[in-house]
Amino acid sequence: MSIKTQAQKQEQAVSEGLGLSPFDEDDLHAALNDLCASQESTEQTLFRSYLERRGAPPASFLYGVTSAYLEGEQNE
Repeated sequence: MSIKTQAQKQEQAVSEGLGLSPFDEDDLHAALNDLCASQESTEQTLFRSYLERRGAPPASFLYGVTSAYLEGEQNE
């Protein structure tokens, strides 16, 4: 079995196991664009929720730097 065939079978198994319809790179980019459009609103909602539960802002927080790969210009 070729590596490509094996990878396709693994992708199909994952899709079936998660109940996903087939998708490609364009679908993933569209999903990331949707997330990007709602990022600020999502962050504000999470922060307000934190304040309601804790009563004060966090003393520190961690930020994922992996998003820099997706948000930069001319990423190829």
